[in-house]
Amino acid sequence: MSKTIIGILAFILSCATGFSLNANDTEREHIKKRYTIFFPVGVSDIHKDYKENGHTIQTMIDDLKTTMEVENSLPGTFTIVASTSPEGPLELNQRLAMDRAYNTREILLQNFPQLMPQQIKLVRQANDWSGLVLAIRRDTTFQYRDQLLEILTDSNIKNLDAHIRTSHPQIYDAIKDRMFENMRTASVSIEV
Repeated sequence: MSKTIIGILAFILSCATGFSLNANDTEREHIKKRYTIFFPVGVSDIHKDYKENGHTIQTMIDDLKTTMEVENSLPGTFTIVASTSPEGPLELNQRLAMDRAYNTREILLQNFPQLMPQQIKLVRQANDWSGLVLAIRRDTTFQYRDQLLEILTDSNIKNLDAHIRTSHPQIYDAIKDRMFENMRTASVSIEV
């Protein structure tokens, strides 16, 4: 709606009711929220007692209900990005990531029956080595940081999991203990 039309409507409204409407009052604030659910290794079912998942899910539901009450409509965009740690074969991890995305979407559909499955975009990231690279770059305290970044960005290494596990077992153990559990997730992004 153009600012001229909004201005005319504001004038008419103020004359009829004494209520003043500013053209900027009709512009909506853009909000993007993200909620991350964590999974144990090899699991696609959501465990509410695992790593604050119950709190995260309840916060997401409460936020959506509040948004819908205030805006009187559903948020514009829903995206679920589900990922796995690099443990296990790629094919298994692809299926596991997709199952995590479906199970997370089911929470939204159960709590908001007005949503349609096709309104929620599902993305899977199995064996998310690029996610690990980002995590390692941010973590300046990781003992093997430089050595691991060199390995992870070497385009000549075709199977990173096998290479690190066999050639650098101490590094593999360190990333397994410190990083992998944060890669087994489903992140729900909602734009209002």
